[in-house]
Amino acid sequence: MPPRRQVKPRSQDHAALGRAVEELRQEAGLTQEELADRMNTESPTVGKLERGAANPTFISLLRVARGLDIELSEIFERFGRIRRGPGD
Repeated sequence: MPPRRQVKPRSQDHAALGRAVEELRQEAGLTQEELADRMNTESPTVGKLERGAANPTFISLLRVARGLDIELSEIFERFGRIRRGPGD
């Protein structure tokens, strides 16, 4: 498998949202492929989201939350903590 291309996040907000999704996915004990299956999508879609390269729709975020079996607000709460940074 060739090395993965470095993809620059669309913005700091996209990067923070991606990190939030990645952390929540890992805490749920899921791989990107498993989350993608639960979302009824392909794993590259999850990877792009986690790298901050995607601009997710509201429906996409709902699918993420449902795939993780969490409330949508948990994604935004995690995003907010990441954007504020440590100690804020």
